Amino acid sequence: MNFQNIIERLDSFEWNDWVYLNVDRDINLDSECAVLNPDIAELSDDGFTPKIAKERNISEFLQISDIRSVIENISHQGVEIDNIKIVNACKFYFKYDAFLSFQKE
Repeated sequence: MNFQNIIERLDSFEWNDWVYLNVDRDINLDSECAVLNPDIAELSDDGFTPKIAKERNISEFLQISDIRSVIENISHQGVEIDNIKIVNACKFYFKYDAFLSFQKE
């Protein structure tokens, strides 16, 4: 599953699921991801990290509820929403814990 698949299927995930990906690489629509609920996932030997995340060398990126909030914020700015804006706004939110402002087109 890649990040674009997650955006397209966002409503099929629970609000408390997390997107895991390799946060050390450039995050884009093709970034390989996993969506996990860490509260019910099988954990690795550290007792915290989901086993599949450790095996695939991926880390917590954003919670599904965060991604929904990012999309809602873009919508409230009155700009056209597309997947590139969503991924850029999600990267900004991850890095700065703040919403990205877009210029109206």
